[in-house]
Amino acid sequence: MLAGLVTSQVSEFSFIVIFLAAELGHVASGDVSLVAMIGIITIFISSYLIIYSKHIYVFLRPALRLLKFRKLGLEEMAEETMLTDHTVLIGVHRMGESILKAISNSGEPFVAVDFDPEVVSRLRAAKLPVIYGDVSDPEIQDVLGLEKARTVISTIPDPEDNGAVLEFLKRRNPGAKTILTAPTPHVAKALYGLGTDYVIVPRLVGGAEVARMITNDPSLSGLPELRQRDLDIMPTDKD
Repeated sequence: MLAGLVTSQVSEFSFIVIFLAAELGHVASGDVSLVAMIGIITIFISSYLIIYSKHIYVFLRPALRLLKFRKLGLEEMAEETMLTDHTVLIGVHRMGESILKAISNSGEPFVAVDFDPEVVSRLRAAKLPVIYGDVSDPEIQDVLGLEKARTVISTIPDPEDNGAVLEFLKRRNPGAKTILTAPTPHVAKALYGLGTDYVIVPRLVGGAEVARMITNDPSLSGLPELRQRDLDIMPTDKD
């Protein structure tokens, strides 16, 4: 559905086609005006559809559940990822790949999710438990087993998605350890204020260091010290 919202507008190429058709006498001038009007309207509306796509999806989700293929797809994924006391990795591209490797080598149960179908296909071909989906989708949250997870690691710097994960964990799994990612120290402090155990700020720490942390300290008992270390070197709001 989200992909459909992005492609909902009439493309600019349509204007070229309709003008050429009018020049050749295949369509009337009124048809050109109609296509131009539709193009302007859809380009204007699609901008807002893209901006508010997630909100629209949440609103329409009850109706989407009636689609059988959607339900069956989620049931199949749920059967593959029936885990408990496991690690959930959100975002496995770039920084997430080194973390994924460390988790996989640890032998501990885990599942990962990514919104890039090419990345998911490549990792599934390598027999890794990676699913395709948007972590802000409550159904995907259930498939990932967030309610029973021991640790949740997010490498995506999207405050909205990370906020959705935190909200879910506060309600249904407050004991889970959380490692989230923030684009700036300011956002990192906000996530700490919401109860995150540790926040990755790319300019301060990268995926390789988090991978070493998982390898050397599987229980993640050292998160408070790392958290304080990063807070001490983060610039203040006045800087």
